Amino acid sequence: MTTKRTTLTAVERVRVAHLVADYGANFYGRVGGMTFSRGDAVRYTTEGWVCKALPDVETRALWDLVDELLMDDILAAGKLSDAQVDERAAARWQAAQVHEAAALAAHQAGDHAEALRQLDLAELECPDRPAMVSWDTLRGWVREVSAEAGHAGR
Repeated sequence: MTTKRTTLTAVERVRVAHLVADYGANFYGRVGGMTFSRGDAVRYTTEGWVCKALPDVETRALWDLVDELLMDDILAAGKLSDAQVDERAAARWQAAQVHEAAALAAHQAGDHAEALRQLDLAELECPDRPAMVSWDTLRGWVREVSAEAGHAGR
């Protein structure tokens, strides 16, 4: 049996924060004929979205993080529509693209360390890059060019 992790990376914490912001209020207050508490919202957000996104992390660790992140303003805002969730995802991607463009400019200027830093920032804005190439692949390309140029990549 494989032991699950109990710690999350910074990117995973951001991914959880996005899931909590987008779905945390789905099971809070009156939903249909039932009333859900804040504890219910933590449970169902953890079990319904967060555990699926991070299946190799211990459920209790994820539950505790969701409990920490589920703020009253998220609950007060109520359940978001699919269109609202999509708008948030688009805004995150747009913010990441600013860093991606800065990474490309730094890479073209030969500043590979800055390119990598900008890619890290982009991933923190939008961990789930909605493009065919992952953040790790982009970083790999920068490191490859950096190594070919004789620079120490990280």
